[in-house]
Amino acid sequence: MNKEKKKIQGLPAFLSVLVFVITATLIFLIYRGNLTVMAESRAEKGVFNRNVEDETVSEFIGDRSGYLKIPLPDSVEESDITVSDDPFKKLIFVRINGVDEEFYKDNFFSGDMTGIKDVRYGYQDGVSTVELETEKLRVPVTEYVRGGFFIKVASPAEVYDRVVVIDPGHGGDDPGSVVYGIEEKKITENVALKLRDKLVSEGAGVYLVSRDDPAYTDESIAAIADETDADILLTLHTGADANTRITKGVSAKANFEIKEKATILTQMLSEACGQKDLGLSNERLSGVAEITASPCIWLKLGVITNKEEALKMNSEEYQEKAADTIAEFINTELRRGENE
Repeated sequence: MNKEKKKIQGLPAFLSVLVFVITATLIFLIYRGNLTVMAESRAEKGVFNRNVEDETVSEFIGDRSGYLKIPLPDSVEESDITVSDDPFKKLIFVRINGVDEEFYKDNFFSGDMTGIKDVRYGYQDGVSTVELETEKLRVPVTEYVRGGFFIKVASPAEVYDRVVVIDPGHGGDDPGSVVYGIEEKKITENVALKLRDKLVSEGAGVYLVSRDDPAYTDESIAAIADETDADILLTLHTGADANTRITKGVSAKANFEIKEKATILTQMLSEACGQKDLGLSNERLSGVAEITASPCIWLKLGVITNKEEALKMNSEEYQEKAADTIAEFINTELRRGENE
C-alpha cells in the first residue's frame, strides 16, 4: 500500500519535469529560429554582424604574427580577392570569389586584431565580403598564401614615403569669397584635385577631404591629419582685401617648425606663377590650423579681390602650375622627421 502511494505521489513530480523539458526545448528551438532569421536578414543586406569575441583571434601565425588570417578554400587564387577601403569611414573591404556561403560558419578567422575594432562578414551574389572596421584611419597591408589571406592595418606613415592631407578650405554652402563672378571654392577645389593626382602618381598617401560633405568639420579634418601622422596638412584659400583691390600676392600661415618651410613655399609659388611673394602672414592661426597637432600650412593662393589675380587663379594654366609647384615643395622640402 505504501509503495503504491509513493508511486502516485512521484507521478506529478515526473510530469512536472517532463513539462519543463518540453517547454525548454520549444523555447530553445524558437530562439534558435529567431537567430537564424536575424542572420539571413542581415545577409540579404550584404554584410552581417558576427560576435568577433566568439572567434579564435589569438592564435599565433608563425612569421605572420601581427596579421589577421582570413581562411580560404585551397581553390581560391589571389586573383579571386580584391581589397578596397573607405578610409574616412575607417572601413576596409575584402571581397572573395569562390567561397561557399557556408564556409565561414565552420572556418573562423584567427590571428591578431590589433587596430581592428570589429569584423563583419557576409555573402551576396556569389561573393563573400569581409568588412574590417578600424579603430583609427589605417591602410591595409596584405599577404596571400594558398589557404589563407593575411591582413593587418598600419598607419599611413608606415606605408607611404609622404602622407598629405589636403583641405580645399571651402565647399558646399560655403563658397568662400565671391568676386567678379569667381568663387574661391572653385579655385581651391581645382588646385586640390590636381595636387592630389600628382602626389598619388608619385607614390604619396593623399587624403583629400571634401567640404561639400558637412561631416568634414575643422575638428574632423584635424583628427584625420593626426591619425594618419601626416607630414603636412595643407589647407587652401585665397586672400581678400576689403579696403582695396590693389593688394595681390601669395602668402601663408603655419604652425610649429613648419613656419620656416612655409616661406619657401610662397617663394616657390611666386616664382612659378609670376606673383608677388607676401611671405608668412602675421595673422593668428584659425580654423583647422589652430587645432591640429600636425604640421599645417594655411596657404593663400593669391588675392581674389584683385581682378588681375582673380582671373589668373581661375585659369587652368595657373591651377596646373600651382599644383605642380606645391607637389615639388612637398617632395623636396618635407623630409620625414624634420618637423616632428
